[in-house]
Amino acid sequence: MRQAARAMVKWRCRAWLFLILALAGCGTGPLPLNESLEGFLSVRQPAGAGPYPVALLVPGCGGLALAGSNSHYQEVAGWLVEAGYLALILDYVGAHGLDSACGGEMPLATLGHYVRIAIADAARLKDGDPARLHLIGWAWGGAGVLKATALDGAKPQVRSQVVYYPACRALSEWRSSVPTLVLVGEADRVTPSADCLALIDRGASPVLVARYRDAHHGFDVRALAPAIGRPGELFGPDLHYAYNEATRDAAWQDLTMFLATR
Repeated sequence: MRQAARAMVKWRCRAWLFLILALAGCGTGPLPLNESLEGFLSVRQPAGAGPYPVALLVPGCGGLALAGSNSHYQEVAGWLVEAGYLALILDYVGAHGLDSACGGEMPLATLGHYVRIAIADAARLKDGDPARLHLIGWAWGGAGVLKATALDGAKPQVRSQVVYYPACRALSEWRSSVPTLVLVGEADRVTPSADCLALIDRGASPVLVARYRDAHHGFDVRALAPAIGRPGELFGPDLHYAYNEATRDAAWQDLTMFLATR
């Protein structure tokens, strides 16, 4: 009888230990990488058969769920389609099972992984021209674009890349053979332009920089009108986000001219 009781106690202890360990591990480890982007890569293209040059859009850390974000990237995709591009929007936040990547939930290497998968998928599109693949990234997505095309791994087949106010501080060093246009606001304190200028100075890459005076973070995002502030605990104190139509139009002109010459 005593042996049976002892056995029952041991079993219960083991069961509780297993449950405690399972609960302790729940949500604390890194999420597994998703090797498929099915359902997380939307495509828009001009009417008629291709092949068309391809533009892959990589959103900021809020992905497509942040208020106004989806409409912004859909608007840009629409402009690109009107210009004759096949446009793709990568929802890397959703692909990784997240609601947001703005709090450090997704390492830059993980984001680079998803961008590389999207590049490979884009190269296989029926109506796309894999020899004319361009990347466009915003903020954290811009840093992911730079990471994906850096000369520290397999070289992706990319014709050019454009990054809006990328999070250059996340990259300790960066070199790439891909022609790059960096669009930065000189008043941006979320992803300061000085970080990108210093990063570019440390490398030797074919980079053009367009600097817009008095432009804040998100200067091209219509949903950020009127200007808003964000809680300091997300990124830091005294942060400012503001849409500026004149700057948006100037940046779009710089982008389209850059793509047209590549």
